[in-house]
Amino acid sequence: MCALGFGLAVHAQDKEAPETELAAKMDKLSSAWRLAKRQLPDSAKNADTLAKLATIKENMVASLKLEPDLKKEKPAAEQAKFVADYQAKMKETIAKIDEVTALVKAGKNEEAAQLAKVIDQDQKDAHTQFKKGKKKKA
Repeated sequence: MCALGFGLAVHAQDKEAPETELAAKMDKLSSAWRLAKRQLPDSAKNADTLAKLATIKENMVASLKLEPDLKKEKPAAEQAKFVADYQAKMKETIAKIDEVTALVKAGKNEEAAQLAKVIDQDQKDAHTQFKKGKKKKA
């Protein structure tokens, strides 16, 4: 029993809480995005999908005012450009979320689902550029 309790405690520590306000916003929008993507092809779920897309946009707009933690690791001369690039990428993604929303409202769910795949790839690329890598455990 002791080993089981310890194992659960260690596992709970592995799931770290977001360290920054930006990470918290990204966690919220990530959860909503995963659900919205699954629902995009199903027009019967459009109302819920639109609500999730609104949550995503709200968190992305709020994230524009925040700065990635990785900025601290950049030389001072590069920090302003790094933040500007981050904000530009966020605005570009917000525009794509607006496109997905418009497609869902128009009943073009399959097109919205295809655009979601593009957004997913963009997100992976952006995380490579703007997000700190996870620390590897020894």
